Amino acid sequence: MNLVMARIRRRFSTAELLAPPQGGRLDLTMLIAAAMLIAVGTLLVFSTTIRPAVVAAHGIDAFMFLRRHLVYLAVGVFAFWTMLVVSDRVIRVVAQALLPLSLVLLFAVVAVPGVGVAEGNAVRWIGIFGFTLQPSELAKLGFALYLALYLSRNQAVLRRLWYGLGPLMVTFGVMVFLLLRQPDLGTAVLMGLIAVMMVAVAGTRRAYLLGLLGLGVVGMGIAVTIWPEKMARFVGVLFPELTRQGEGWQVYNSKITIGSGGLFGRGLGEGVHHMLGYLPASNNDFIAAVAAEELGLIGVVCLMLLYAVIMVRGFAVARRAQDAFTRYAAFALTMLLILPSVIHFGVDLGLLPTKGLVCSFLSYGGTAQIMNLVTLGLIQRFHMDITAEESAGASGTAPGSDGATAWRTP
Repeated sequence: MNLVMARIRRRFSTAELLAPPQGGRLDLTMLIAAAMLIAVGTLLVFSTTIRPAVVAAHGIDAFMFLRRHLVYLAVGVFAFWTMLVVSDRVIRVVAQALLPLSLVLLFAVVAVPGVGVAEGNAVRWIGIFGFTLQPSELAKLGFALYLALYLSRNQAVLRRLWYGLGPLMVTFGVMVFLLLRQPDLGTAVLMGLIAVMMVAVAGTRRAYLLGLLGLGVVGMGIAVTIWPEKMARFVGVLFPELTRQGEGWQVYNSKITIGSGGLFGRGLGEGVHHMLGYLPASNNDFIAAVAAEELGLIGVVCLMLLYAVIMVRGFAVARRAQDAFTRYAAFALTMLLILPSVIHFGVDLGLLPTKGLVCSFLSYGGTAQIMNLVTLGLIQRFHMDITAEESAGASGTAPGSDGATAWRTP
């Protein structure tokens, strides 16, 4: 008994849980770019959630959404810091356990009565003490880490269909089935794109890659057959003027909002269309359109450049990594931050159908904001590990971490 207790105390000791890499450095360029996006996003969230006419008529607290946004940011910053200081063993547990946990939560949302919280025509949230948890956001991060782990451990069989890609396809199919029960087609499409890019960079056969893309097209066709409103969104993109009283309403008004900003914008807090209620979901799904109206074309280009900085620096971490898991994880996590933002801008510009994906760091969103900061924290942790190993190699000493980095390359 004493031996068991001693093992438990050793397993959960501070030294086992907290072991940041000694000599590692943060990627300040990426960190500054993300901080600037968060700062602008906070101002835009406040601008889109205070409506003087509504506040005066209904007595709504104009600062409610801003306070919640700041709470989510505080939790996210703590989670970001946690990723920097925990041991590699803790990160291993997170990488292995997050996807199963998120699948259980997704199942609870769609199958357990009284658990899911409905909003609009979807049931995607779990209510917790006045706040909401969105399991699909956990599933994004969990699936990205699962992909990195699987590909790093199974590179030898990746070019075989059933023994290589088969387990990935089964796992992805289970996740997509649960997502479509909500329904949440946008997240399913996003994770499908990341999965295809991951197996492509891992070196699967070109025929298998084309087959996966073909399955994706067939899946989209089935989805628009089951939910005709999804097809209406495609039509709304092609003919927004003709469908502006239906599914093209958001795209049509988004284009007007963007055009009214001109080159320099109206100024922060001076947007008109979202204040008048012509742009639904302006604080999350269409915040890029609000940015265009208030900051203008120049402001939007600057925001895009900040995302480009994060992407370039994230890919640099992947290139410098010495082990397969870190390479795949850094690539997947970078795309997890960048790809939703690319799709978000495409939707707001009227180039893509409305998908309901928030813009990383800019949009209002509780679980999404926290998971974005966790993702950023993991990329920064990989950078710290890499720089610690490079520093140790230059000095001829062993890396000053917990010595558990070998788990990344099984």
